[in-house]
Amino acid sequence: MKLKFWDKFNKRWINAESLKLSTLGEIIGVRDCDGNLLGPNQFETVRSTGLKDKNGKEIYEGNIVTTGTGEGGFPPYDQEQPRLVEFRNGCWCFDAGRYEDGDWIRFGFWIASNEGKNQLKQMEVIGSIQENPELIKEVKSGKS
Repeated sequence: MKLKFWDKFNKRWINAESLKLSTLGEIIGVRDCDGNLLGPNQFETVRSTGLKDKNGKEIYEGNIVTTGTGEGGFPPYDQEQPRLVEFRNGCWCFDAGRYEDGDWIRFGFWIASNEGKNQLKQMEVIGSIQENPELIKEVKSGKS
């Protein structure tokens, strides 16, 4: 599994030189390329979904994506509206935004839907919650 690390205080991605693990195997420290050791409250770990968007960019937890338009897009939803990629109930998903309490679409269902067309051909990473939180805040404020 591929991981990336976000330095919460310096607002930057960390090129991890090494990891510090607990006896249970949890990541409790990240050493950056400058030799600085960040403790567990100083960084956020994000996981790769193992999938790539239409431009070949790897999709990570916390990425903000659009789901595309036209052939291969996801017709029942506003495809250009930014969606946050999350891991929920054992699968990668995004909120389709139809209901106030959430309408989670699982990647596995979404990729196989629309008469077998591959939805990833239309998905595009446009940012991340760490670097571009305003993209999601705008959507949520527009829902109210």
